[in-house]
Amino acid sequence: MPSPTFQEKNRVPPEVWIGDGLSRAALRPHIQCLQKHRTPVSPFSRGASHASSPALDHRACCNFLTVDRSIPELHAGAVPATYADISLTVSTLILFAHQEHGRSPLTILNSPSLKDAQDTLVKSLESRMIIVIVASCEVHYSGRTGSHLGEGERLIIIKEDGCLLIHRSTDYRPVNWQPGGGIVQAHLSKDRLLVRAVRTNPLESLNISISKIGLLTNFRLLDEAEFHLHASEEDMQKAIVLQPSIIEAGLEVIEYERRVEPGFVDIYGVDRKGNAVVIEIKKDPAGVSAVKQLAEYLKYIQPRPGRKLRPMIVAPGLAKGAQTLLSKMGFEYKQLSLQKCAEVLRRQAISERQQVLKGWLKE
Repeated sequence: MPSPTFQEKNRVPPEVWIGDGLSRAALRPHIQCLQKHRTPVSPFSRGASHASSPALDHRACCNFLTVDRSIPELHAGAVPATYADISLTVSTLILFAHQEHGRSPLTILNSPSLKDAQDTLVKSLESRMIIVIVASCEVHYSGRTGSHLGEGERLIIIKEDGCLLIHRSTDYRPVNWQPGGGIVQAHLSKDRLLVRAVRTNPLESLNISISKIGLLTNFRLLDEAEFHLHASEEDMQKAIVLQPSIIEAGLEVIEYERRVEPGFVDIYGVDRKGNAVVIEIKKDPAGVSAVKQLAEYLKYIQPRPGRKLRPMIVAPGLAKGAQTLLSKMGFEYKQLSLQKCAEVLRRQAISERQQVLKGWLKE
């Protein structure tokens, strides 16, 4: 029995929910327009030319579309047979979000010209919208180091704060990225669309030279939820022991959970100058009580002759009043996020699994 084709594997079932509902009456003009202005499925047509299709004229107050095969026009074959066809059928598709939510329009450009893409990019950057691009491009970075990435199809994401990420087709990590706080610009140069992200502190630039765009979209996200990472002070302690450099370069951990009269010192170590470093760890913003707790421990710790004693609070942040007391007592504060500690532990776990696998393969 022959293998199913791509279209057969991706055929739209009787009911396909893609977003917020849309009435059948409002959907019909869209269906007719889809039928009239069909374009190829793939955003990158290898060896085939893409005819530019007219923009979709009809606009509806909805987030996305609901495709219902019970509508007569669908039975007549008015809508393409695959999800990819539906999502990439017209060159430009603008769907107005629900007016009561006050959401901005969603713009989707399918295989746009570089000029159309530049116009949309400039407006989107000025409006601080999220931008997602599927493009064939090459990338050059200069700054603290230097790198060059040759031509290839990639996913480009520009966030509201100017953060820019370039992803390949595998791996969760971006192959190139630039933090926010800089300037992102887009302009045409001969037959390329150039996107440039520049920061001044430190001075660095990320330059993307785009030859072809398969998909460009912009939108806004409503996200006011707080992020809670389930990690403990013990996890932070383990991360510091495994990689003391996350506190400072040259730090050496001598002992952890060192017993003193009032309790246990989380981390006891020495810096590169031989000074004693006493660390109190807090997974939440450290308050006045944490500073006082560290002060109690110091009564029972004496540095080596000729060496200093460096009391240090390590936490994701400081609560009200803590910074004033730290300065008054001459204590140090090092910010350390739970995410960074989790990443250290994750890398360690991967390394341990790799060692086990190597040992197993040798056997």
